[in-house]
Amino acid sequence: MPSWTVDAPKRLDFDDVAVTITVPAVSDTKVHLQSTSGAVRSEFETLRSVKAPASHTVSGNVGAGTGHVSVSTMSGSVTLLRRLGREGKESETR
Repeated sequence: MPSWTVDAPKRLDFDDVAVTITVPAVSDTKVHLQSTSGAVRSEFETLRSVKAPASHTVSGNVGAGTGHVSVSTMSGSVTLLRRLGREGKESETR
């Protein structure tokens, strides 16, 4: 399963592969995750999840949304994880 830590704008397209992406808990990233038939989930409560026939989507902004992450799959799942700070908790400063 491919896995990335986001530190620059990314656009990833796959057919039948599960994808995991990690974003810092305190970040500024615009997110669009989509799968035709696979599960799409996010650890960020601020993102909107929509399930429709032949389309599962999670989208929105984490922070100001100045960076950009876009992942699209046909039947693979997409998971967006929250990377915690060094002490295992969210950072309180940017």
